[in-house]
Amino acid sequence: MRNGVQNGIRPMTVSRKLSLETVEVVLWYFFILLCLVSVVQLCLSQSWALMMIAVVTLSMFEFASVFSRHKKLGLPLVLRWFLILFTVGFTVYSVLIRHWDIMMNGLLALVLLISPLWLRKRKLMSIPSLFQIVILIYLLAAMYFGEVQHFYYKFRWWDVIVHLASAPFIAYAGFLLVYTVNNDRNVHKHLSPFFLALFAFSFSLIVGVAWEVFEYGADSVLGVNMQKARNLELVYGYFDTRLGVLDTMEDLLVDALGALIVSMIGYRYLKKDSAKATAFWKIKDQFIEDNPHFFK
Repeated sequence: MRNGVQNGIRPMTVSRKLSLETVEVVLWYFFILLCLVSVVQLCLSQSWALMMIAVVTLSMFEFASVFSRHKKLGLPLVLRWFLILFTVGFTVYSVLIRHWDIMMNGLLALVLLISPLWLRKRKLMSIPSLFQIVILIYLLAAMYFGEVQHFYYKFRWWDVIVHLASAPFIAYAGFLLVYTVNNDRNVHKHLSPFFLALFAFSFSLIVGVAWEVFEYGADSVLGVNMQKARNLELVYGYFDTRLGVLDTMEDLLVDALGALIVSMIGYRYLKKDSAKATAFWKIKDQFIEDNPHFFK
């Protein structure tokens, strides 16, 4: 009877894992195709700045595949090198016409397209399929719909939704980071639940602050509008995008709220010493199972 129960459970678990991996692979190919179509359309319409953002988005999806459980996931080598040469050409062109935001996006795309050639030869961490699906959907919402399709400008609430969705994800990554750095799958039994929750909250908030500082720097140096400032006023002869401070503070408050929710949930389960039995920790257990070289 015991063997029968075990034999009945195991195929169901494997099937569930395979189904998540299948969803991940289908989403990855669909999002890559969506970006490729957008690159072609924007190139034909000569919207160079948006086209380069679409290339960056595509390269982000490709970079994310390096950490997938599905090790064969990735762009064909011919397509990758074509995109690299294509991006190099437009990066050089952007320097000649002094279009610095296109140049910065081009350099970012090159890093994201070239680094997988080196990273795939090394033993990296494997991210669970459910976590990867969340990453892919976030990239689609933040980059493709937000930047390429102008959702940040069409819908003021889109930026809030993106930040509210990303903060819990980063907070959970903070929990995983504690386990990885300590090389201990049972670290929750040795460290204070309050400390783990506080670290996850702080980690998420620090990432959010770092991103807002980056947006401010890009707006100040390159004259772009990453802070999504609205109703710009003419200051010292040019439109000062640093007026986006209201957007920045709103983003940070939303980041704090999302991080706080996940940290409180994590604290509650850790306090009950149920970190292995709850659905909240299933991703953590899968992460440890997929990366035994990080743990004792």
